[in-house]
Amino acid sequence: MTPAVRAGTFLLAVLAAACADDRGQPRFDLRYAPGFAQQNVSMSVFGVFKDGRMSAEAWSPMAAHLSPWLDANSCELAYGKVLLKNDGPLADAIEERTAANGVSDELLDLFADRARGDEILTLVVSGEVGASDAGASPAPSQPMPARRGRGRRGAASAGGAPPGAPPNRGSRGRRGTLEMQVYLYSVKLRRSVAVLTMTYDGDSLDQALDRFRAELQKELPGATCTGWNAIEDVVPESIRELPEP
Repeated sequence: MTPAVRAGTFLLAVLAAACADDRGQPRFDLRYAPGFAQQNVSMSVFGVFKDGRMSAEAWSPMAAHLSPWLDANSCELAYGKVLLKNDGPLADAIEERTAANGVSDELLDLFADRARGDEILTLVVSGEVGASDAGASPAPSQPMPARRGRGRRGAASAGGAPPGAPPNRGSRGRRGTLEMQVYLYSVKLRRSVAVLTMTYDGDSLDQALDRFRAELQKELPGATCTGWNAIEDVVPESIRELPEP
């Protein structure tokens, strides 16, 4: 083996080792609007947008990991099992709208006056990861429309589509790669103000959720879950009458 070949083989080995070391290490990105207060934010959780649609079931395997960040043993969802049981027409209207347009600011605006929190939180799950210790695994999903915001260091950055744009139906998460996003919509400002994204290519959903919670606790400390007031007052027709983006 010539010196050049040996050097090339060594370099490939170093690169392979570096890739192996990086695998399973989540990557984070935080974008927020100017003036967004990151500490002690009260939140009303709208629900989980997963597999291109709202999912009431998707919250359960995540709640045990994420609820401690929100200082709550349980956290009431706007789109959850209670809504599906008690108000099918409203749940259907939400499902139809989000399947076509994602969870837009225009939709959240209809629920803003019912939120007890300062912000409305939507959790978006895209892609998949190896089976968790509990045997659960998130299915591929479509990402929610990106919002404009500011990077962690304050540098201006822009998302792709404007609020309310439909999800990219042709884009499904890469197998073995999980992306999780927390979007925050300001009840006072009536617009999205922050998004925290985690990309994870490891093998454990439990590990991914624990790392996501740790990052949320670091970037958004003191957050609390505060629930909702009478969301059944939202009329399904008001959702269906929202203008198309």
